[in-house]
Amino acid sequence: MHVLLNVGGPEQGEPFSAAVLKSLERRLFAEYDADRSGGLDREEIGSLASRLRAPMSDEELDEAMATMDADGEGDVDLEEFAGWFR
Repeated sequence: MHVLLNVGGPEQGEPFSAAVLKSLERRLFAEYDADRSGGLDREEIGSLASRLRAPMSDEELDEAMATMDADGEGDVDLEEFAGWFR
């Protein structure tokens, strides 16, 4: 699942610069890493999706975790999250 944000550069709908996108990824990741573990678990991903107005069913969360958790450790680190978010 990819989320299209309706915000951007000076004009609505313009793409974010790479620096702004990276900053946004880090801020979202840090905000939703509630337990400060350095990884987003299934519940934290669900909370983030809801915040982005893209709530997920249990099945969709399972699919998202399987897609994002490239190393299979059971959580999504910042690098994995950034790859998915873009």
